[in-house]
Amino acid sequence: MNYFLLASKQLQRWSSFLAIFALISLTGCGTASDTSAGATPVQPVIDIGLKAQPLKWSRTKPGCDDENKCPNLTVDILKFPEDAQLTKQIEQDLIMLNLFESEQDTAFNSLLEYEQFFWENADAHDWSSFIAKIQYKNERFTVLELINGIYFTGAAHGMSITEFLNWDNDTQTPIALEDMLEPNTEQQFYQLLAAAHQQWLTKTAETDDIDLSAWLEMWPFQTNDNIALTATGIVVKYNSYAIGPYSFGHPELHIPYAQLNSILKPDYMPAP
Repeated sequence: MNYFLLASKQLQRWSSFLAIFALISLTGCGTASDTSAGATPVQPVIDIGLKAQPLKWSRTKPGCDDENKCPNLTVDILKFPEDAQLTKQIEQDLIMLNLFESEQDTAFNSLLEYEQFFWENADAHDWSSFIAKIQYKNERFTVLELINGIYFTGAAHGMSITEFLNWDNDTQTPIALEDMLEPNTEQQFYQLLAAAHQQWLTKTAETDDIDLSAWLEMWPFQTNDNIALTATGIVVKYNSYAIGPYSFGHPELHIPYAQLNSILKPDYMPAP
């Protein structure tokens, strides 16, 4: 795996996000909600497919005497004993999500390697957390949500980035949106996503009494390939500030499988 190409892609993807983060560290803003507005409920995880084991720990910088002023690193992820490659992929993807010193060019092979870098570079009140949780799974696929939370000393609040990992249990490889789509259907998929966004926005306007014109001027619709296979359809999840203010957290849009006939390849559609 070319870590530097991945890092370059990640930096391009989040350059605007980092600029916003720098701004809010000085200005502050409202509190993000625990659940995204318009989110589709997480599907129950049926005990089929790959078995997962939790890996959890929380540490402060070694040798730091005042716990209230010590950098902190927390890990709450999953291991897959039947698929070591998936376990490795989770750690690598989480590291690539991390915003702490993201312009540095060091490639880390594991979170334990990253931990040493964090202790060497974190300020007194900095913290970072890595989370991996199952979004959906069956015999063929394992879908996880990966989350990196970060706080920089002096910022108004912490921030987080989320990304889905769709895993093919048979081939032991990640699946991107482009792998799931039939040829020449990307535009059709994003038209469905735009329609789902409009539905979400209309509902948001009704419940929160917002001015749609002003909203769209500040937060217009954006395409997004951060997708998750679920039992009922495709979930597309956005990060903070992408299509709404910080207080709206990480909005989710849902496209039912019924709308995806001839757009998704048959392998990714539910069995009839």
